[in-house]
Amino acid sequence: MSARQVEARRLIISKEFQKDFARLEKTVQDKVRELPRKFATPELIGTHVEPVNNAAHPRFRTVRVDRSVRAVVLAPERGNTYTLIKVLPHDDAYKWVERTRMDVSRIDGSVDFWEPPVSGSGSKKVARAEALFGSIADEDLIYLGITAEIVGFARTLRSTEDLDRAQKWMPPSQWQVLNSLAMGQRVDEVRLRLVADAASLPESEAAQDDLDAAIARSVDQFHVVSDEEDFNRILDYPFDVWRNYLHPSQLALVNADYDGPARITGGPGTGKTVVSVHRAHRLAQRRDGYVLLTTYNKTLARQMERNVDLLVDDPEIRRRIRVRTVDSFARSVFEHYHGTLASDRFMARPANLWQKIANELELDFTGRFLHEEHVEVILAQTITSEEEYLRARRSGRGKPIGASQRKTIWRAVTRFNELMATRGWWTFETILHEAARVMPEIAQKDPGYRYIIVDEAQDLTPDHWRLLAAAMSDQTNGLFISGDAQQTIYRRQTSMRSFGINVVGRSTRLHKNHRVSAEILRWAHDFLRAVGDESPPESDSEGEIADEGAPDTASFSGFVPVTRGFDDSSEELDYVVETIRGWTEDMGYSADEIGVLARSHEQVKTVREVLKDRGIACRALDDLRRRGVAVGTMHSAKGLEFRCVVVVGVSEDQVPPAGSVTPKTDDAVTHRADMERERKLLFVACTRAREDLLVTWTGQPSLFIKPGI
Repeated sequence: MSARQVEARRLIISKEFQKDFARLEKTVQDKVRELPRKFATPELIGTHVEPVNNAAHPRFRTVRVDRSVRAVVLAPERGNTYTLIKVLPHDDAYKWVERTRMDVSRIDGSVDFWEPPVSGSGSKKVARAEALFGSIADEDLIYLGITAEIVGFARTLRSTEDLDRAQKWMPPSQWQVLNSLAMGQRVDEVRLRLVADAASLPESEAAQDDLDAAIARSVDQFHVVSDEEDFNRILDYPFDVWRNYLHPSQLALVNADYDGPARITGGPGTGKTVVSVHRAHRLAQRRDGYVLLTTYNKTLARQMERNVDLLVDDPEIRRRIRVRTVDSFARSVFEHYHGTLASDRFMARPANLWQKIANELELDFTGRFLHEEHVEVILAQTITSEEEYLRARRSGRGKPIGASQRKTIWRAVTRFNELMATRGWWTFETILHEAARVMPEIAQKDPGYRYIIVDEAQDLTPDHWRLLAAAMSDQTNGLFISGDAQQTIYRRQTSMRSFGINVVGRSTRLHKNHRVSAEILRWAHDFLRAVGDESPPESDSEGEIADEGAPDTASFSGFVPVTRGFDDSSEELDYVVETIRGWTEDMGYSADEIGVLARSHEQVKTVREVLKDRGIACRALDDLRRRGVAVGTMHSAKGLEFRCVVVVGVSEDQVPPAGSVTPKTDDAVTHRADMERERKLLFVACTRAREDLLVTWTGQPSLFIKPGI
């Protein structure tokens, strides 16, 4: 397309168009790719843009792809912008145009596509005691933006399953409000969130009827095509494109200026990582320093780096954004100060050394207990003497110990330090501790990073926070944190306040879930509540009770999660292969949009071998250069997303595996915390799925999978 032609006629593509495209035959897809060239011709040659009798919206048109397939287009009321909405078989396209309404939401100013129920075919109103919304008055529903038409329809619903089935017959923005109420949120809670979302829109736009303005601000639903290459990119790599787009409520957080450290929280799929990536870009555009975008998980760091590469096209701006794990950053600080650490001086499993010390000193403590005491009490509080240890608090450590026992433990600590120093050994934890110690000295000579953005912050340790606080040169607007207490899968929560990081008055919770379907989100939260009743409420990183109430607001409906048990592991894997083939061959999903997650590396290896033997291309989770089904551990999946996910091997002896949980006899409180962390790990794995989720096991299911869940 020439520059003159692109300016003359512009294309916008919707998410729905891309989903339809994925289900088409390859030969038809090739013809869809010709649309940009056809729309660039002076007289729309070859497009056959046609109005439709009885169309539900006067601007709907259909465009010929081939004899059997047509695209649905929103023609311009003024100007030359055409919006590609759907691409369907010929008859289905005409039925869609005749039945589907397109409105500007009065709730949040977004674009609503919906199909009103056929007159006379709907259910009758049910008794208030049996109705899903029987306890909510009509006036309250209208107060929340539900129209009288939808209020009447809502009165026919008995259950959340009815609500899910009814989604296509409601404006999506109104369905989201009803879904929030169905999940247990109060009318006043929903109203406050709606007001907050409306406030984030450009001034006065939320109430406008201008459909073109609504499309322009709904960047999480529509993409403006810059050229033919961009058109093909969004068809071939839709996740890469859509995952970097912001909802208007998120944009305000990206652009905000703060007078101190700031934090966002939210459940899986609420857009925390997207906000973090965009904020890194926005701060780098100031050209007044470097930005560190960091997280705990290596796989997520690689995905964030890829997202930054997709988002930032200015080499100078891109150079200012450094993406790395916080442990990688710590290692670089350590080696900057001490020089390169030889591989034979690194100890990956210090618990083994602690066990040798316990045996040598004939102590009544296991090596695992001593290692955890060293990390969670001594290193966490930077304790350097026996006197300090005798006075130290042991919050979260369940096994009580007296002064004489502490002195015995300190003997083991002294012996450990002697061996480490004599042999020049370092562990993950001691490298991090040393990096945090020397960072203030390094920062005096080199200001380091002007801005630091931390994603998945709930997994960081005290030494991580000490390191980051010392590395940041801008103490006002410099630190931006995102996290979710429900997704803590590595260790206990850490209070940031003790390191001078106070986010009071600068903390925002994201409530709208853009990634996970209502069914998966509801199932996951039921699963959390079902297995977590025996556990105390967990604090977030500010020492406040984590928000583990009603789920966030889902923006769409999908499939009910499937759980299946098998007598034999080969039967389980056969079913996994059969499901994946169904997703790719029958449902039209790309293999790149499917993830298979397991608890152990051994299970991951087995799954990869089976998939390869069956001719299914697969890749590691962090291998972003290859195509195929992504296979990896539950831990490695943190922060990732797929349209379809299989969580395999969720049996009683694998989730959790015995070695991952502290025995009750060692420490009852730590045992309970470990079990809670394993429960959340399964929650994280399941909420990587966007639309379809399968959970399987051999033998007895994990104790986390309760009957009826």
